[in-house]
Amino acid sequence: MAVGPAQHRGGLRRIGGHDHRHVGQALVGIGSVEPSPLLRDSGTILDGVADRVQRLGGVGDICFRYFDGQGRALNADVDAQIAGITEAQLRRVPRRVAAAGGPRKVEAIRAALLGGWVTTLITDVDTASALVAD
Repeated sequence: MAVGPAQHRGGLRRIGGHDHRHVGQALVGIGSVEPSPLLRDSGTILDGVADRVQRLGGVGDICFRYFDGQGRALNADVDAQIAGITEAQLRRVPRRVAAAGGPRKVEAIRAALLGGWVTTLITDVDTASALVAD
């Protein structure tokens, strides 16, 4: 969830402070930098975030933590606006299962796998074929 600076006080700040050390598995999605119409229209993504992330070389995200084509975390300024699990906290989760697919997400999925963001991928046949074709 992305929040503006005024919302980042009080209750929302406590979400980021949740103790993630005891999480044994996480089910996550892999997003492309260009949000889907549904996500864009929901107001979850703040204006200009996709453009800033793309300028930094971002190709995808997991839990709104953006990464480049090699799966390296961008640690962009937008990280400070995210109320949720951090990249470091997510990486400490032993089993990280991603469910993602579709042609517009192939680049992001490939990068997430290269960067070790997930331990298991659930996807469709066409996406799997595209991932192993290169």
